[in-house]
Amino acid sequence: MANEQLQALEEKEKKAGDIYRERAYHNAIKSISIYPKQITSGEEARKLKGIGNSISTKIDEILKTVRISW
Repeated sequence: MANEQLQALEEKEKKAGDIYRERAYHNAIKSISIYPKQITSGEEARKLKGIGNSISTKIDEILKTVRISW
C-alpha cells in the first residue's frame, strides 16, 4: 500500500522538476519492493537502504491515515 502512495509522490516531484526528491522516492520504492516483509512502520522502513527521516515520516503518515499531505 505504501508503495502506491510513494509512487504518487515520486510522480508529483517529477512534474515539479525536483529530480533529487524524485530519485529519493524512486530509491525508497525500490528498497520496499525487494523487502521480503510488509512494512508496518516508518521506523522499520528507515532501516532499509535509501529511506531517510523524511520518507519514513511519510510512510508513517501513509500507514496511519492511508492518505498523504502534499
